[in-house]
Amino acid sequence: MDNFKNMNNFLNDLKENKIHFRLNKIRSESITVEVAVPRQRWEIDFMEDGTINVEKFFSDGTIYADDELKLLFNEFPDNELDYLPTNLMEGDNKPNNVRPMFEKDEVVTAMNAILNEREKNIIIDSWGINSKLLRPEDVYAKYNTTNKEMRVIQRRVINYIILNRK
Repeated sequence: MDNFKNMNNFLNDLKENKIHFRLNKIRSESITVEVAVPRQRWEIDFMEDGTINVEKFFSDGTIYADDELKLLFNEFPDNELDYLPTNLMEGDNKPNNVRPMFEKDEVVTAMNAILNEREKNIIIDSWGINSKLLRPEDVYAKYNTTNKEMRVIQRRVINYIILNRK
């Protein structure tokens, strides 16, 4: 019930501040509140386990011409899996037409530099590295973790790779 109360209070705060939002159901284990404010978009996921995930997207205010429309589809993949480093999967696990976000050796280097064994296994299973890609719910159960913890670990790896690229 606290999760509903948290979401309801948040929605009331948005209405009181006259901030546009909409509710969306993207994942089976959450309700997403999509918020649009000047130069920012927010996605707030209220998870069934009680955690709240906030993602913020920032704009520098650049306005593009109509020729940018073609690039939108060329730069981004059709499959949601392609947005994640699951492109590191091998063999039968690997989807067709993937565009790698990171090279496998970058992820392995990052994992070895900053993660303990449990965290490494969470990354291996959640990104399908040398193993079968597991659904998030299966990773939570296997490692007694939460969506919030898994995303923190994933972001640590991503940040390490980005900061250490030459």
